[in-house]
Amino acid sequence: RLPTKTMTFRWHYWTASAEIVRDRPLLGVGPGNFADAYLHRRRPAAEEAVKNPHNAVVHAFTEFGLLGGAAYLAIPVVMLVGMCRPRSPDEDRPGSQPTSELSPRAAVVLGCVAVVAMLVARGLFSDAGADPLLFIFDAVLPGIFLAVGLVPGLLDRDLKAALDVPTGASRIALAAGTAGFLLHSMVDISLWAPATGLVFYVAAGGALAHAGGGRPRVLRRWAIPVAIICMSVVVAVLAIIWRPVYRKAMLYDEAVAAIVGGRPGVAERLLVQAAQADPLDPLAAGDVARFILAQRREDDLRECLVRARRWAVEAHSLDPAAARWRRLAGEIEWRLAELDDDAEARDEALDWMASAVERDPMEMRLRLNYAEKLSEAGRLREATDQLDAVEHINEQLFPESVKRLMPHEWDRIDRLRSRAGQQGLSSVG
Repeated sequence: RLPTKTMTFRWHYWTASAEIVRDRPLLGVGPGNFADAYLHRRRPAAEEAVKNPHNAVVHAFTEFGLLGGAAYLAIPVVMLVGMCRPRSPDEDRPGSQPTSELSPRAAVVLGCVAVVAMLVARGLFSDAGADPLLFIFDAVLPGIFLAVGLVPGLLDRDLKAALDVPTGASRIALAAGTAGFLLHSMVDISLWAPATGLVFYVAAGGALAHAGGGRPRVLRRWAIPVAIICMSVVVAVLAIIWRPVYRKAMLYDEAVAAIVGGRPGVAERLLVQAAQADPLDPLAAGDVARFILAQRREDDLRECLVRARRWAVEAHSLDPAAARWRRLAGEIEWRLAELDDDAEARDEALDWMASAVERDPMEMRLRLNYAEKLSEAGRLREATDQLDAVEHINEQLFPESVKRLMPHEWDRIDRLRSRAGQQGLSSVG
C-alpha cells in the first residue's frame, strides 16, 4: 500500500531485516553477510535477492548488531552535528584564523601524490588492472581530471578564499549536501558504496574543518610518534589480511588465461591453489566445484563428481548460512546417486536440497527442482507440497514481474502433478 512499487519493495527489505536483527541482536550477521541472511527471511512478494537493504541504519544493525551498528552510525551523525556548530565571535576577528597556504611546489607534489595513489588503488583493487585499455579509461583519464581539478585549487589563493568569503556559504552548502546525502541513504545504498561514501566523508570533513565552536588543540610532541606507530599497526594488519586475497586474485587471472588457452587441467589446478591461498573465502571453493562440473568428462565422470562434491561441501563449511552451497552439494550428490544407483546417497542429496529450501524458502526454481527429485524418489506427498508452495509464491508476485513462472516451468509442474496423480491412483488400485 505504499505509493510506489520501489518503496513497497524497500518495505519488504526492512521488515525482513527487522527479523534478522531480532535473531542476531548482539553481533549481527557480520559484514557482507546480509545477502544470505536476507534470503532466509525474504517475503513472498519481494522478488529480488538483494545484497543490501537500501537503508543505512538497517544495514548497520543487520550486519554489526545493535551496539556495533549504533557505533558505526554515530560517526556520520557526530560529523553532521559538529559541522552545524555556529562560529563564535572570536573566530570572526581579523587574524584569528591561521593561514596555511601551500607553496606552488607543495601544491603540485600533493596533487601528484593524490593522482598516483588513485592510479595505484585502481590498478590493484579494481578490474582496471586487468586490461591496458580498461586501465586507461578507468584509471588514467579519471586521474587526469582529478589533477586538473585538484592542483589549480591548491595553487589559487583567490579561489580558496572565495570558497568561504564573505558568508561561509560553501560550508553551509557542504553541510546541507551531506545532510541530504545521509537522508537519501535511508532509502539507498550510497553510504555503503566505496566511491559515493568517499564523497560523503570528504565533503563532511571539509565542512567540519570550517565549523565553529570547540577549543584550539595543541599537537603534543609525543603525538607524532604515537600516530606513526598506530598507522604502522593498521598497515601491517591490512597487509596480512590483503596478502591472501591478492594471491588469490593473481591465481584467478592465471586460471582465466589457462581457460582461454584451452588448458582446463591447468585452470582447475590454479583454481584449487586460489581456494587454498584464501582459505576463508567460500566463493573460491565454490568456484572450484562449479568449474569441475562444467568441465566433467564422461570417461571419468564419477571422479569429477567426487572432487566437485568435496569443494561444494568445503564452501558450505565456510559459509553455512548460504543456500547456494547446500543446493550445489545436493545437485552433485544426486548425480552421484544416479550414477551408482545408491538409495542412501539419494536420501542425502534430498537432505541437502531440503536444507537449501529452508535457507531460501522463496526461491521457486529451487523448490521446483527439489520437487522433481522428490518425485523421482517416490516421495509424492512431499513433492506435491513443494509444488503448492511454488504456485503460492508465484501468486504473491506482481503480475508484470519477470520472476513469475514461465510457460515451460508450468509444463514441468503439470507433468509432476500428473505423475503424482497417476502413481497415487496406481497405489490405491
